[in-house]
Amino acid sequence: HETVDLTLGANAPGGERRNLRLLLQPVMDGGACTAVEGAVHNVTDIMRKEAALQAGELRFREIAGVTNDALWEWDAGSGAIWRSEGVLERLQLARLPDAPHDAFWFELIHPTERDAVRASFQAAMADGTSRWFSEYRYRRSDGGYGYIADRATIVRMVLVPSTMALVG
Repeated sequence: HETVDLTLGANAPGGERRNLRLLLQPVMDGGACTAVEGAVHNVTDIMRKEAALQAGELRFREIAGVTNDALWEWDAGSGAIWRSEGVLERLQLARLPDAPHDAFWFELIHPTERDAVRASFQAAMADGTSRWFSEYRYRRSDGGYGYIADRATIVRMVLVPSTMALVG
């Protein structure tokens, strides 16, 4: 017999609307349900926070979709990368692999600038700064080079300072 997981809206004294999560389990005796036991959790605050988070994510997606900038986020721990829509067109690239940022992007940087850009990037990550900026040339899909003003905010996680993400 399965647990019933149900979320209900209810009016609290004074008229405030609450969201309650009920977890109910039948108590069986000889194949018959003789009672129901369970728990009730007030999930109002959780649901409000989830709704605010969803609204913020929607707002960000809409803003990212209308900007002329190529936005990106790199999780330095996992290597996962998010890029805004239209980044390929804006940078005149045929495709972007799902490789870690430093494993592929540095290969696109003009050979005479690559080492200096990589060094400044790694120094910013290592020295505790919160911002990184570099201007350099990168190789487009047509073999020519484009110019980019690349900037990032380095976000260090409070609970695990060695964990960071870069947003640019």
